[in-house]
Amino acid sequence: MNMRHNKFTLVELLVVICIASLLMGVVLPAFNRMVTGSAVDRLASNLKLRLERARSQAASENKDIALILPSGSDSDWSTPQEKAARLGGSRMCVVKDPDDELDVDFVKWVINEDWTLPERGACLVYVSKDDPVDTNGTPDDPSDDVLKSSVVGTTKKIALKSVSALTDETSGKDKPLKSIRNYNKSGSARSNCAVIFSPGGSMRSAGDVYLVIHEAMVMPDGSLLYPGGGVQFSNFRVLKINRLTGKVEYHR
Repeated sequence: MNMRHNKFTLVELLVVICIASLLMGVVLPAFNRMVTGSAVDRLASNLKLRLERARSQAASENKDIALILPSGSDSDWSTPQEKAARLGGSRMCVVKDPDDELDVDFVKWVINEDWTLPERGACLVYVSKDDPVDTNGTPDDPSDDVLKSSVVGTTKKIALKSVSALTDETSGKDKPLKSIRNYNKSGSARSNCAVIFSPGGSMRSAGDVYLVIHEAMVMPDGSLLYPGGGVQFSNFRVLKINRLTGKVEYHR
């Protein structure tokens, strides 16, 4: 009995390959957006939990607790752990002299506490004492919210600045982040890097503080690459810390 073997022709194979390529071109960008979008939410959630834990730690130890947020500067954050924690990682320490408007003194690291790491595809890009969001249309609709252009700029590659440089350039007691003297008993200071909670639960700040977490990749040359070439900033979350209560909430 003769058996008929069905074989694909070269043309049919090429057609299948073309269709598969088109499908991959459609599916992969959507998958990438889903992954990076999740990274923004995860980093925002992690930072919120870390801030809440620092506030709780201050109450339980009856001491001022600082949550240190390393910036993008290599000159200050030199150890491998600190470098890995930049722009989204954090670590808690005990501080003193909270009455100083600018600086506090490092006392010790919180026990069993180590550096946490940021999420790949998301960065803490901005810290401010003013609301960094412009609302267009319906305030209750997050899709209408966009970041103010002064927050992250409008160029494709943006220099990886320190967190202090990404603030609104305020000085003195109005700075949203405080500096730490004698950091890690080294005799040197780390500028504009800490959110400090008092034993009573309030934040040591002249006003509320906003943290912006945005979809971004750190490039080999030390710059931040934003999606869409930095033309439209839409994939972001904003955390707000209330100065009086120390409560952390999603602002946008």
